[in-house]
Amino acid sequence: MKAELISEKNGLSILSFDILNRYGIKHGMVIKSNGREIDKEPVYQKLGTGDRLAVTHQVHGDHIETIPPEFSGYYPKKIEADGLMTSVPGAVITIHTADCVPIFLADKENKAVCLIHAGWKGTALGIAQKGLQQFMAAYGLKPGSIAAAIGPAIEQNCYQVGSEVADRFGHSVKMSDGNGKWRLDLKAENRRQLISAGLPPGDIQVSELCTFCQHSLLHSYRREKELKGQMISFMEAL
Repeated sequence: MKAELISEKNGLSILSFDILNRYGIKHGMVIKSNGREIDKEPVYQKLGTGDRLAVTHQVHGDHIETIPPEFSGYYPKKIEADGLMTSVPGAVITIHTADCVPIFLADKENKAVCLIHAGWKGTALGIAQKGLQQFMAAYGLKPGSIAAAIGPAIEQNCYQVGSEVADRFGHSVKMSDGNGKWRLDLKAENRRQLISAGLPPGDIQVSELCTFCQHSLLHSYRREKELKGQMISFMEAL
């Protein structure tokens, strides 16, 4: 099986990850279909409506909201958070990205799922590490019982930042361009945080796809110079 699989379902092109498919985790990232821009609202309609679809209004922080059985804020309402987690059977959680890092966490026994949106601000706040710790505490999980995927995001060679951003990260995930400019590796930093929180490296799959480079499949705010569309990542608890 390929590390990443692209399939068509309900008129959507969906990227999925081997490490999550291995455990039967219902998940995916809605990507461009035949190069067309992604329109979020029709995607949400296809992923689920009513009392089963949770949608975020992301604020580039580190707050992760838990969706309990009595939750009443489903789509079209939007939850102000940069991550969602749930163990409610049939509930679909979503995040949206267009250069930022999507992080998928799942209990290998399919009892709970978590999605995290990690831009540079959330990454600097340690959202991956905090999110994993919160996920484990909420559902009584241990690191060895969790599978993780870090989805497509902007790669280090394509992501130049100023020193005001780079100074918030360690030298292992940045390289100098000179003149106060740096290249930042957000995928590597979020992987580092997951490992620091106890997740075995072998339970983490990291996508090699770069949003900036893959123009026919993925949106990139940096490349497009405006928000023309976003990929929608989703997971469903069983």
